[in-house]
Amino acid sequence: MICKTYYKIGRVRFNKARLCTENYARNGKGERAKSNFFKNSEIISNNIHFQGQYFDGETGLHYNRYHYYSPYLARFISKDPSGLLGGYNIYVYAPNPVGWVDPFGLSPKKGNSQKENNNTTCTIGKMIRVRHYTNRKGSNAIELTQKILAVDNNRVYVEPANKKPLSQIEAEDKYQIKQGKRRDYVEFDVLESRTEWVKNPRYHREELTIKGDVINPCNLVINRRR
Repeated sequence: MICKTYYKIGRVRFNKARLCTENYARNGKGERAKSNFFKNSEIISNNIHFQGQYFDGETGLHYNRYHYYSPYLARFISKDPSGLLGGYNIYVYAPNPVGWVDPFGLSPKKGNSQKENNNTTCTIGKMIRVRHYTNRKGSNAIELTQKILAVDNNRVYVEPANKKPLSQIEAEDKYQIKQGKRRDYVEFDVLESRTEWVKNPRYHREELTIKGDVINPCNLVINRRR
């Protein structure tokens, strides 16, 4: 931590203020890799780190309310208060600690800044609205991770969202899948340049696809049917 002292002239006395800026590097785990202090600067301890976590120099852990993070292990070491209700990984903090918060360990939420960033990235080119059918497990995973995995031939199969959604039975019949596998659907915006019409190898019909995973889908709406 480097602090420079600035003086402001007042009517009666000099007011002194400090401007502190971080000047150290970290590795991918969050460990401090090196320090670079000016020789004549006053060294002040800075324990407020990434995501507002408080660093404990004695234990080497970062304290984040209900979760402790270990830079050495590169993972959170505190069990989630919700236990298995939050998923199979009971040490998870949030899908993406950069844009998500979970101060009480019970309900991860996307931060406002992350939402604003998503809206910004949604305006970088020509966008089209698409729809992707999935089951309940899939819709829950998409909501939690903000990611749609390309599990079929490295593609996400979608359809234009400018038409009425198919019913569950219609979707299962069209895509020739087992009952219950297309119970829900999600709609989102995607760059038109990322989409491509390809012939589905299963039933030899042209379908709209997105190559690769869809990360942080723009203006995502999740629809769950009873």
